[in-house]
Amino acid sequence: MRTLQGILDDVISDGTWGIEYAEGYAEPGYSKPRNGVYLANWNNETRYGTDAERAAGNHWPTVSTFRSRFAELLDRAGYAIEWSDEWVVCECGKAVRVQPNGWGWTPSYVIRDGEIACHECWRDCLSVSDRMAFCLENGISIFAARRSTVPNGCAS
Repeated sequence: MRTLQGILDDVISDGTWGIEYAEGYAEPGYSKPRNGVYLANWNNETRYGTDAERAAGNHWPTVSTFRSRFAELLDRAGYAIEWSDEWVVCECGKAVRVQPNGWGWTPSYVIRDGEIACHECWRDCLSVSDRMAFCLENGISIFAARRSTVPNGCAS
């Protein structure tokens, strides 16, 4: 019998799903998951319905429920499951939310050289005096700078 890890390795190496792994969250308010975080499109696979199916009200019949069942297995095994269109993996290997999940949400990342850097990497990227100088030069507050682009001289 195949193990969950064996199936997971096969699915990830196949590349069809675009599954990404993060060791944890770099998002305020999220606790460390037991085994890590998987990001993917967990929707069931569907197809456009035939004329008869659409007439019966089934415009998008399900072709496969494998993705949602697989996500359920991962959840039971202690992995956190997130949607890949709402989260990305930072260079530090942690998951960062890039789509709002409510009215009070604010980004906890910056865009640096076209890449997402979480608030932890942004904090470690420049010294406090360099961040303050950057903000002063650009006429923005230190808090607004977290949602802006940091200088190119920032070490990765």
